[in-house]
Parts: sequence; structure tokens; C-alpha cells
Amino acid sequence: NKPRHKAPRGCSHYPGKLYWSVKDESHAHKSLAPVCRAFITVDADGAYVPANVHSKFRVPWLNAAPAPGTHPVTARTQRIFGAVPSKAEAQARLSTGAHPPAGACDVCQGEVKAYYGGQQGVASAETVFEVDGRYYKNAESVLVFPDGRRAFRNPPV
Repeated sequence: NKPRHKAPRGCSHYPGKLYWSVKDESHAHKSLAPVCRAFITVDADGAYVPANVHSKFRVPWLNAAPAPGTHPVTARTQRIFGAVPSKAEAQARLSTGAHPPAGACDVCQGEVKAYYGGQQGVASAETVFEVDGRYYKNAESVLVFPDGRRAFRNPPV
């Protein structure tokens, strides 16, 4: 019993028309082409449900989880800290490793050293922090919903 819906899940286009489908059971008409737009499905528990996978992942929502359903998202890289964090804060939040910077540290005292990379005293997503001889980017990857308030960090890959 074939599904009657002819647009694949997500965005598709046909010359002159766009189609958006949230139906789980569908088949693509051969003339429809998917449009590269990211979207995710969230279940009633706020878990991320990947397409074509029979499991789900809990994600760390930065605010409340959205309503269950399929939602468009945009990937964004943003800074974590606006200033040099404490060692405890750095260890709790920084997770993306970095290569040792070529230049000298800009903030060298304390348990956390900062390398601004030409940003003259301003922490950005390009800033590298050194903690116990290890280097971390001051950046996190988030998936942001169209309302701009709902997002989660480090999407599972």
C-alpha cells in the first residue's frame, strides 16, 4: 500500500514550485528534487528523532524544547565566553579542541590563558583558551530554530 503523498519529507522543488512535507510516509515523485535545507523532528519528550533511524537522542536544549513535529533549523557557530573564564567554567563548557596558537598568549596570568588571534582583547569564536596545557576553541555549534529562541548545542552526528 503506497503512500498517497508525493513529496519527500522536508523541502523539495519542481520547476516553479516549492513543496514542504512533514509526512513520515511518503515517496518522491521522480521529478521532485530535494532542497538542501536542514530540518529536525522532535518527539513529545523533546528528543531529536533522526530521519530513517529507529532511535532518538536527548539533546541539551538551550531553552525549552519546541512542540513535537518537524522543524527547519539553521546551524550556527557562536562564542561561548565573552571574557576569560575561570578554570572550572572552561572545563565545564569548552569541548572543541584547537591547535596550539602560533603567537604568544594575550592573557597569560591565571589558570586559563587566552589567545585572541588578532582580536585585540575581545573574546570571539576564534579565541583559543589554554587549560592545563590543552587548547580549546571558544566556540559551540548550535542548531537554531526560526524563532531564534529555541536551540540545542553540539548536534549529534
